[in-house]
Amino acid sequence: MLIINVVMIGHLGAKELASGTLAMAMLNPILLCTGGILTAVAPLTAQAIGAGDKSGGRAFFQQGMWLSVILSCLAVPLLYNTGTALEFLGQSPELSRQAGEFAKALCFMLPPYMVMLVARNFLAAHGQTVVTLAILVAGAALNFAICYLIVENVWGLGQYGLFGIGLSTALANLAIAVALLFYISSNPHTNVVAPYRGLHRMDLLSLKAVSIVGTPIGAATLLEVAFFSASSLLMGYQGDAVLAAYALSGQLNGLAFAMPTGIGVAAMVRVGWAYGARSWIAMQRACFAAIGLGVGTGLCVGLMYAMFPSLFISIFIDVTVAENDAVVRIATLFLYIVATLQLVDAVQAIVSNVLRGMSDTFVPCFWS
Repeated sequence: MLIINVVMIGHLGAKELASGTLAMAMLNPILLCTGGILTAVAPLTAQAIGAGDKSGGRAFFQQGMWLSVILSCLAVPLLYNTGTALEFLGQSPELSRQAGEFAKALCFMLPPYMVMLVARNFLAAHGQTVVTLAILVAGAALNFAICYLIVENVWGLGQYGLFGIGLSTALANLAIAVALLFYISSNPHTNVVAPYRGLHRMDLLSLKAVSIVGTPIGAATLLEVAFFSASSLLMGYQGDAVLAAYALSGQLNGLAFAMPTGIGVAAMVRVGWAYGARSWIAMQRACFAAIGLGVGTGLCVGLMYAMFPSLFISIFIDVTVAENDAVVRIATLFLYIVATLQLVDAVQAIVSNVLRGMSDTFVPCFWS
């Protein structure tokens, strides 16, 4: 969904795009680290299902919800002080101020985002992904619609600028979280395990299990994204054009990475089912099938980025405007680099998730 923000912020101007990039450089480590921790709900639930647990991993879902509350309380203060942190790191005062306003709006996104992650992982472990995808697409459409009204200054909403775009993202995440929780309660595959029964009680053993499996995932994800966030901060010293170009290429890289990540999550769930059932043949099949799909998608995306860089850059900014020439030129170079990384990124993402399906999260963290 954040890619929609970048697209819409790009239409506000290069300076706004640079500010938004700095804010997201602070936001992304928080989202991905906490999201990585909460990912543990999926393999643990899948293993419980594979082992024939009649509760369907209910305890892991519920403690994931508790953990999302705890993580939100820790993350919101960090994000709220983004502007101060950026200025302390030597970024432009004006960019830091704008980034800080954007980040303050995004603080409202964190709690529903984390609840949404827990619900999505629980549904994925139960193999309920089609309606989940539809809900996510609807939420993204809602975010786009509100952002469009702000960018086009419909009904005077343009005055809210970056702050308004941040609030629209929070609203969309809230809508997605509510819809997913309702779907869990109404879906026969998940409702049968009484997912909300006893939700008010904290189960320390299950909470510990989620934390033990999830913390290395969060740490590995944090290490991966730290490089890109640090790069964004360094690009900020090179000027608005370089920072904006890096933002575009980074979002395109993230968009491409979503495909092997999705394949990896599917592999993680299927490996989790097989691991719970102690079916080693099924684990091997899931692993090799996922790697094959990942290699194919990585090659296809890499070739498209290398062959048509201007086409993809034009999603974010108008490549025909002379004042954007510098951004387009630099973004094209960055995109060539992104294209070369797709195959390796795809295999790494899938293999890591296969290991996570067996609750082996320390090895991927170590190699990160």
